[in-house]
Amino acid sequence: MSRAILPILLALAPALAACSGSGGDPAAIDRGQVLFESCAACHGLSGSVVVGPPLNGVVGRKVGSISGFQYSDAFRNGGFVWTSEKLAAFLQNPDSIPGSNMVVTPMTEQDAKDLVAFLESKG
Repeated sequence: MSRAILPILLALAPALAACSGSGGDPAAIDRGQVLFESCAACHGLSGSVVVGPPLNGVVGRKVGSISGFQYSDAFRNGGFVWTSEKLAAFLQNPDSIPGSNMVVTPMTEQDAKDLVAFLESKG
């Protein structure tokens, strides 16, 4: 590596770390994978609909947008995109989206972040 590049990389390291969030944290992803096991009863990670829509690529996807799934009015007409923050907030407080028919037990903040980190890793 060129000596000229090293100061640039060192200067960028804090910004890159801040941008990565928990999505790049292998421990968070592992914890999230364990948490996903309870979600897997209804949600898959592939493109097919199980009981609920697949969750691969959910972060960044418009709510209610998977064809072939009968969403509740709350999701079908939600008009928002699932950001990591929005998804974590929903997992912590499912009542934050009134009219949702998804059954989910509220999670702690850390569990929600870990689950979202796992889902982000599944693109």
